[in-house]
Amino acid sequence: MALFVIGWILQFVGHFVEGKPPEFLQDWRFLFVGLRWWYAKIRGRV
Repeated sequence: MALFVIGWILQFVGHFVEGKPPEFLQDWRFLFVGLRWWYAKIRGRV
């Protein structure tokens, strides 16, 4: 869980350095992209 939180923090740092906001701030559906990928991976479809 700690690695997950650290990963999210690093993503926000990267967005800050780039000067671009995360896509999910404009469209909340982008929050589910990673979840769908993991679900497909677990089921053996990726």
